[in-house]
Amino acid sequence: MCPPGPSRAPRRRRSPPAPQQLPAGRDINLDVGRVLGYRHFCNKLWNGARFTLRALGPAYRPPAALQPRGAVGLAEGWIRSRLSLAVAQCGAALGAYDFPAATTAAHGFWLYDLCDVYLPRTETEAPGNTCPV
Repeated sequence: MCPPGPSRAPRRRRSPPAPQQLPAGRDINLDVGRVLGYRHFCNKLWNGARFTLRALGPAYRPPAALQPRGAVGLAEGWIRSRLSLAVAQCGAALGAYDFPAATTAAHGFWLYDLCDVYLPRTETEAPGNTCPV
């Protein structure tokens, strides 16, 4: 018979580990409304990118250097001004290490200016559009 030792110690059942608890006030709450809002935002970005790529066509290649093309229309001037404002707001916020303000500026431009105003307007002006609006 083998002498009792560490390998012959009585076996105990281990209980499953307790779930880790966060300290009070550090709970992570899942807001379903926020998740749904992010889902709508991503869907809007996807549809905007899909519309733009479809309008440009598969043979589109960006120019090697940006060159001014003369006068721009009202919608193009407006979206450029909104983009300039969003870039300025993001730059100022990042310079001040205010990351929520930077993401708010970028989010606001993409969601409210580009996807809600500019792209629907260009969609109605697209060549071959038979929409009477």
